[in-house]
Amino acid sequence: MNNLIGYRIFFRYLELIWTEDKNSSLGGLLGGMSLLGDDITADPAYAIDWNNAIKNSVEPQNTYQVGIQFLTDWLVIGYDADIDKVCSDMKLNKRQDLWQKSVCDIMGDNDDPYLHLIK
Repeated sequence: MNNLIGYRIFFRYLELIWTEDKNSSLGGLLGGMSLLGDDITADPAYAIDWNNAIKNSVEPQNTYQVGIQFLTDWLVIGYDADIDKVCSDMKLNKRQDLWQKSVCDIMGDNDDPYLHLIK
């Protein structure tokens, strides 16, 4: 997967939104986006979608813009009102406090994007 750090920032951002809103659609998305121990997404399609979002983004070096592209592409595949709300909020630069917290968390290695299976 390209730009793993950016992916982790975006994942953390969505996770913080989910913590506030608890919408099930975002929880489901995060489950598939979770990383396995070898930094592969739980649902391999999400790594492909992330790489495509980087390629299709107007600003491929800007993780925030790549995140918007990722959600935009995801909504084309299957529309969901909750995910659309997150994408719309990102386009309007809402919740920038959560974005900044996400960046700080990742740079401080204070995130846990890994899927934990109970045995």
